[in-house]
Amino acid sequence: MFETVACGHELCNCVIMAAVGDIQYCSDDCRNAVESDIESDACPCGHPPCDAA
Repeated sequence: MFETVACGHELCNCVIMAAVGDIQYCSDDCRNAVESDIESDACPCGHPPCDAA
């Protein structure tokens, strides 16, 4: 079963479809930021909800 969930990266504003209970990311950039414990002030995904430009 799938549901709409927030991206697993704390700074990300994207919403994605994911299996219930799974942590999913909207992009490899978000996954890498979480797995590498990279500190940042903004989300690196570049998708419209997070586009700071």
